[in-house]
Amino acid sequence: MFRRRLMYPTVQRIEVEESFPPDAGARPKVTGTIFKPPGTGPFPTIIDISGTGGGLNEQKRAALDSRGFVVLCLAFFKYKSLPEDLLTVELQYFEDAINYITSLPYTRDRIVFQGVSFGGTLVMFLTTKFPKIKAVCSINGSFAMDQFAHVRVNGKCPPIGIFKADGAHVKFLNDLMVYTDMVRNIELGEGADFEFKETSLVTAFRFVSALDDLSTPTIYANSYLSARLRDAGRKFEGFSKPTAAIQVFMEKASSNFCLKEMSESEYRSSISVRPTFNRTLHSQSTATYGSTISSGTSRTLKITEIGGSTLTSGMSPFGGHAASAIRESRTREKKEMSELNDRLASYIEKVRFLEAQNRKMEKDLDLLRGKWGHDSTSVKVMFETELRTAKELIADSDKERAQLEDQIRKLTEELNNYRNKMHEAERGADVTRKELDNVLGKLGALEAEIELLKRRISLMEDTIAYLKRENHKMMDNLHHSRNAVEQETLNRIDYQNQVQTLLEECDFIKRIHDSEIHDLLAMASRDTTVENREYFKNELSSAIRDIRSEYDHVNNTHRTDIESWYKLKVQEIHTQASRNSLEQNYAREEVKRLRTTLGDMRGKMADLEGRNLLLEKQVEDLNYQMEEDMRTYEQSLNDKDSSINKLRDESKILMVELQMLIDTKQTLDAEIVIYRKMLDGEENRAGLRQLVEQVVKTTSIHQTKEIESLRVLKGETTSHSSYSRSAKGNVSIQEVEPTGKFIILENIARRDENIGDWKLRRKIAGKREIVYTFPREFVLRAQKNVKIFARGQGIHSPPDSLVFDLEDSFGTGNDVVTTLYNKEGEERASHSQRASHN
Repeated sequence: MFRRRLMYPTVQRIEVEESFPPDAGARPKVTGTIFKPPGTGPFPTIIDISGTGGGLNEQKRAALDSRGFVVLCLAFFKYKSLPEDLLTVELQYFEDAINYITSLPYTRDRIVFQGVSFGGTLVMFLTTKFPKIKAVCSINGSFAMDQFAHVRVNGKCPPIGIFKADGAHVKFLNDLMVYTDMVRNIELGEGADFEFKETSLVTAFRFVSALDDLSTPTIYANSYLSARLRDAGRKFEGFSKPTAAIQVFMEKASSNFCLKEMSESEYRSSISVRPTFNRTLHSQSTATYGSTISSGTSRTLKITEIGGSTLTSGMSPFGGHAASAIRESRTREKKEMSELNDRLASYIEKVRFLEAQNRKMEKDLDLLRGKWGHDSTSVKVMFETELRTAKELIADSDKERAQLEDQIRKLTEELNNYRNKMHEAERGADVTRKELDNVLGKLGALEAEIELLKRRISLMEDTIAYLKRENHKMMDNLHHSRNAVEQETLNRIDYQNQVQTLLEECDFIKRIHDSEIHDLLAMASRDTTVENREYFKNELSSAIRDIRSEYDHVNNTHRTDIESWYKLKVQEIHTQASRNSLEQNYAREEVKRLRTTLGDMRGKMADLEGRNLLLEKQVEDLNYQMEEDMRTYEQSLNDKDSSINKLRDESKILMVELQMLIDTKQTLDAEIVIYRKMLDGEENRAGLRQLVEQVVKTTSIHQTKEIESLRVLKGETTSHSSYSRSAKGNVSIQEVEPTGKFIILENIARRDENIGDWKLRRKIAGKREIVYTFPREFVLRAQKNVKIFARGQGIHSPPDSLVFDLEDSFGTGNDVVTTLYNKEGEERASHSQRASHN
C-alpha cells in the first residue's frame, strides 16, 4: 500500500481567470491553474497544455512544481468561459497567456512550453511565433496542424495539412480507427511546415514519442521534425518510450530538461534507463514471472489466489441459497480471473517486447558509449566548417569592400568630373552674365538715346506748336490789318464821297451864291448906280474871292491832310503787309524746315524703334536663353545634387553594410570564441543567456542622413536638413516627426523589452526641455514599435501607440535632440535633427 502525492505540501495552487491585458475587451480570459513553489522567486516558468480533449489537466505539473518551477496548466477550450470548439481558438490567446505569466513578479521572461498530443503539435507552432519561448517539449505530437485540429491566426486559418479524402489509408484495429498512415500521407500546403528558422537560436526542442501510439505516428513525426531542425541549425533531442513508461519518464526527464534549458548553455543528448515497475495482484493461486534487465533492475509479477469454502450436508434452505450465491460468485470470479490471465499474458508479451527493446537500447547505449567523444569531434568539425565559412565570408566581405572602395573611387572621380563641369558651367554662366550686362548697358544707352530723341522731338513739337500759335497770331494780325485796310479803303471812299459831296455842295453853294450875286447884282443894278454897282460888285467879288480862297485853303488843307493820312495808312498797310509776308515766308520756311527735320526725326525714330524692337527681341531671346541656361544649369545642379546625395546615400549604405559586416565579423569572432570555450569543456563557463546578452550588448546602431532641397530659379535659396540616430541596445528611436506630432521607438530584438519609467527628453535650442515618462511596467514587444503622439495628434492604444497629454506638440526648431534614458538615467538611444536655410 503506497500513496502518491500529486502536489508538494508547500506548493501554492492559484486558479486563474484573468483578462490580459486589462483592456483586452471581448478577448477570452487567460484561464488555468498556477502552481507556485515557496519563496519570492523569480522562478523558471513552464506552461503545460493538453490536446484535442480540451479542458484543464493538472497531472504533469506535479514533477515540476516540486522542483522549483512555476507551472501554468493552461486551458484553451472546453473549460469555463473558453470556446467550446478547438477550431475557434485564436493564437492571440496564447500570446496573452505568455504576457500574463511573464508579468508576474515571481516569474522570468524565459518560457518553457510543454504539450501532449495536439498540444505537442501546437507548442511547435507557438515557438515560431513567440521569441519568449526558450524550450519546448512535445509529447506524442505531430509535425503539422490539420483541418481537424488547428488554431486561428487573426481570425483566419493558417496553412495546414489536408488529409486525403479517398480513404485508402484508413485502418481499424479492434473497431478503433488508426490514423498513422493518414498522418504519414497528409498533404502539406505551402507554409504548413513550421518555420524553425524564425525561432531563436537558443531555443531547445525535445520530442517524446510512444512506441505503441496508433493514433499518431509520433516516431515518424519526430524524425521529420528532427531533420528540419537539423537543417535550421537548432538543437534538439528525442526519446521513444512505451505509453506506460512515458508518464514516469516525464516526471524525471522533464524537470531535468527544463532545468538544463533554464541554466545551461550547452547541449547534451541523453538516454535514461527505464525505471522498474513492481505490480502485485492477489488471487487464489500464486504464480511468479520474472525477468532480469541488463541494467541491474528487475520486474516481478506475482499472482496469488486466496479463498475457499466448505459445504456441510446439514445445510438449511438459507445455506443452500448462500451456496448457490457463492457458486455464482465463484463462477464470476473465475471468468474475471480468466480475463485477468488473458490480460496477464498480453502484459507478459509486452514485457518481453520491452525487454527486447531494452536490450536493443542497451546495445545502442554501449554503441553511444563507444562513440563517446566522436560527437564532440563532429561538432568540432562542424564549427570548424562554420569557422571556415565565416573566414570565407570575411574574405568575400574584404573583396566586396575593395570593390566598394573601387566603386567609391570611381564615383569620386565622377563627382570630380561633375564638379569640374559645374565649375565650367559656372564660368559659362559668368561669361553669359557679363555679356548680358554688356547687352543691358547697350540697351540702357539706346533707351537713353531714345529718351533724348523723344525729348528733342517733344521740344520740336513744342516749338512747332509755338510757331503755329505765332503764325495764328500773325494771321489774326494780318486779318485785322486787312480788315483795317478795307476799313480805311471804305473810309477813303467815304471821304472821297464826302469830298465829292462837299465839292458838289460847294458847286451848289457857288451856284447858289452866283445866283444870289446875280440876283443882288440885278437888284443892285436896278436899285443903284453904276458906282454902287461897281462898289458892291467889287466888294462882292472880293468877298467871293475871300470865301473862295478860304474855301480853297480849307479844301486844300483837308485834301492834303486826307491824302497824307491816306498815304500814311497805305504805307503802314504796305509795310505791315510786307512785314507779315516776310514773317509768313519765314514761318513757311521754318515750317518746311521743321517738317523736313520732323520727317528726318520720324525716319530716325522709326529706325531707332526698329533697332529697339530688334534689341528688345534680342534681349528677350537672351533672357529666354538665359532662363533656359539657368534652368539647364539648375537642372544640372539638381541632377548633380541628387546624384551626390544618391552617391552619399549609397556610400552611407555601403558604410553601414561594411559596419554591419564588421559587426557580424566581430559577432562571429565572439561566437567562435564561445564555441571554442564550449568545445574545450571549461568548467566555469557562462550560461548561453549571458553569452548571448554579451554579444547583443556589444551591438549598437549609428545612422546619419542629410537632406538638401532643390535650388529655386531666380534666387539661390537652399535648405539643408540632417538627422543622426544611435542606440545602445535593442530599443532605438526610429523616427521623429519634424513638426513634433509624434515619436516612434522600435525594438529590434526578438524578445520583449520592459521600458516602464523610461524617459524621453527633447531639447530644442532656445526653448524649454520636454520630458515624457513611459507608464510603469510598459513592455515594448519584440520586433515591434510604439508611437508616442502629442496631445490631440493620435489615439491612445497601448502597446502600439501612446498619447502625451501634457503637450500639444513635442516642439520644433533648427537644432533638436531627442534622448531616451532608462530607469537608472543611462542614455540608451538618441536622435538629433538640424536644419538650415540659405
